[in-house]
Amino acid sequence: MIDLHCHLLPGVDDGPRTWEEALALGLRLAEEGVTLAVTTPHVFWARYPNPEPERIREGIAQLNRALEGRLRVLPGAEVRIVPELRAWAERMMCSPADGDRALLLNGTSYVLLEFPPEVIPPGVESFLFELLTAGIRPILAHPERNVALRYRPERLRRFVEQGCGVQVDAPSLLGDHGREAQRVAARWVEAGWVHAIASDAHGLRARPPKLRRAWEDIARTYGEAVARALFIENPKAIVEGAELSEVPAR
Repeated sequence: MIDLHCHLLPGVDDGPRTWEEALALGLRLAEEGVTLAVTTPHVFWARYPNPEPERIREGIAQLNRALEGRLRVLPGAEVRIVPELRAWAERMMCSPADGDRALLLNGTSYVLLEFPPEVIPPGVESFLFELLTAGIRPILAHPERNVALRYRPERLRRFVEQGCGVQVDAPSLLGDHGREAQRVAARWVEAGWVHAIASDAHGLRARPPKLRRAWEDIARTYGEAVARALFIENPKAIVEGAELSEVPAR
């Protein structure tokens, strides 16, 4: 499996606090069958400012050395949609080669975007359209945990039709984020709106990875082909900057 969204680097957000915790989390992912993981530290201006790219590169290199090939770690970020993000987007649109590519997933054209938990930001459709027009492809992180989207699923459908990808958290499918998140996540998988499932792991105690259990549930309910698309093929396309495959409705 390829884990598109996890918090592996210590001391940069609310993920692991120490290198020992980070290594233990990486090894747990490997035990669950993950061979490649994108570490996605939070970028949320005023709470989690973007860590220096050099610090991220050094941390990933150190983690890869410690994991000794059992898990390969790539760079990324989980970017909250806040007003400050527009300035980054404008720089990327005006000069993609010179823009801040540290927010992109493995330096590709994909960016992992997170909505606030309670609302859909005003004007987000036009913002996403601008990104897509500029060749920057949004992946919406765990929309099942957004209260407004749970009650307005047609908004998510329009984002997908617009060209956005959707990533659901494995623990959501297992009920860890509540019954409503579990219900809509399963419904969206059935509708074919979900492109990838990721762990969003933060540690072994708080929010551990549960990809193996989620894989087994998806494969049993929807078939091995759907599981491969959600856990392997589309995540692989994203880290390679390739086109997403459509996951058929069930």
